[in-house]
Amino acid sequence: MKFHCFRYATSVVPIGSMFAMTLWLGNTAYLYISVAFAQMLKAIMPVAVFVLGVAAGLEIMNCRMLLVMSVISFGVLVASYGEIDINWVGVVYQMGGVVGEALRLIFMEILVKIKGLKLNPISVMYYVSPCRYTDSVVK
Repeated sequence: MKFHCFRYATSVVPIGSMFAMTLWLGNTAYLYISVAFAQMLKAIMPVAVFVLGVAAGLEIMNCRMLLVMSVISFGVLVASYGEIDINWVGVVYQMGGVVGEALRLIFMEILVKIKGLKLNPISVMYYVSPCRYTDSVVK
C-alpha cells in the first residue's frame, strides 16, 4: 500500500495536475483570443516539449534540432503576425496551457522511462484520469 501511494503522489498527481492546468488555461484563453489564433499558438508545442525535455535531461540539444525548432518558431511567428485583435492576456493563458501540456508529456516520459514502469497508454489513463478530473473540479 505504501509503495502505491508514494508512486501515485510522486508520479500520477503531477501528471493529473498538469492536465488540469492545461485544460484550465487553454479554455480560459478562448475568452480573450479567437479559436484560429489559439490554434496557431498551439503549433509551438513541439518546441516547448523539446526545450523542457532538454531542461529535464531527457533530450539532447544539437544543431539539427535547433534548426528544426527555429523553423517551427519562425512559422508560428509568421502565422501569428497578421492577427488583428491580439489580446496579450489570452496569449499568456494559451502559452501557459502549452507549457502545462509540455510538462505533462515530460512527466509521463519520466513516469514510464525513468521510474521503470511498464504501462501501456490505457493503463496510464487508468491511473491519471481520476487525478485529472479531481484537480479540474477543485479549481
